[in-house]
Amino acid sequence: MKKSKIIIILTVSFILGGCSLQSAGSKSEELGIQCLKDAQYEEAVSYFESAIEADIELETSYRGIGIAYLNLGKYEDAIDAFNKALGKALGKIGELEIDICYYKAVAQFKNKDMQGAIETYTSLIEYDGKNKESYYLRATAYLNQEKLELAKADFDAAISKDKDAYDMYINIYENLCEHGYEKEGAEYLNKAKNRLEKSGKNNLYLGRVNYYLKDYEAAKSNLEAAIKEGKKEGYLYLGQVFDKLEDTQTAQSNYSKYIENIKKSAEVYNSLGESLLKEKNYTGALQVFQSGIALKDEEFDKKLKFNEIITYEYLLEFKTAKEKMEEYLNLYPDDETAKREYEFLKTR
Repeated sequence: MKKSKIIIILTVSFILGGCSLQSAGSKSEELGIQCLKDAQYEEAVSYFESAIEADIELETSYRGIGIAYLNLGKYEDAIDAFNKALGKALGKIGELEIDICYYKAVAQFKNKDMQGAIETYTSLIEYDGKNKESYYLRATAYLNQEKLELAKADFDAAISKDKDAYDMYINIYENLCEHGYEKEGAEYLNKAKNRLEKSGKNNLYLGRVNYYLKDYEAAKSNLEAAIKEGKKEGYLYLGQVFDKLEDTQTAQSNYSKYIENIKKSAEVYNSLGESLLKEKNYTGALQVFQSGIALKDEEFDKKLKFNEIITYEYLLEFKTAKEKMEEYLNLYPDDETAKREYEFLKTR
């Protein structure tokens, strides 16, 4: 599935610098952190504001408010909070300040302030030019400005920092494809393929690269070899290959093996649900999508929730689909496809 290509995991593991959690302000901050973990973002803001009123841990509390607003889609408020957090750093630059800058750039990107995001990533690159993520993320902003050559220069810089970061090659390909540059994206896949074939060591990534290059038979062979080598995560990608080969039964079997052998995964539940949709097994697909949603995986939550709504439509449960879409649009107000779907649902 296509995912947002801003590859930052928005964690809530705060860097508290070993401070005590005994005072009222610190207790409020602790409760705010827990609310973030529980996706209770409005409550989190309230607790962090209480901590700020107590004049304790201002930098991390403003950071917490920023993260809460970011998840609520209030991007300008998030940027303001992150700026206030940085203002409390008093000129020092450490892990916490770098972390805040990354969050700030995400908020700027989501607020469609590409130039602001570029400037923030540029500052991060100037501070630490060895970090491949900063180059990659700045490239995504350049792509959104349709500045292909600048984006490619940053993608190249990102890869130069770690030529064996094969996830990066794949992410670059998907990112370029989303902007209509499939040919340019394939060039990065072929670079990865050449490197993998020379090393002869990683059937898992070679299979994934061949999958994106649409060489499904080669991908199947690579991934089956990877699984025999003990890389059970290959079941997910092998399932996706069989879906492309229109063998949905074998695809679903591989997804199930991944869940049995590796873990419950939102990505796998989404792939399995989409495979069941192809077979018009709408009841089964709904159950699978809801199992994925229950995992509260930020990266795949949006896709799973949208697929849940579509499945309710297939089941002709339009009232439920409309209610779910209203909840969805509260979380993702910028989703134009969802807005169009909602207009359709209002007529049912």
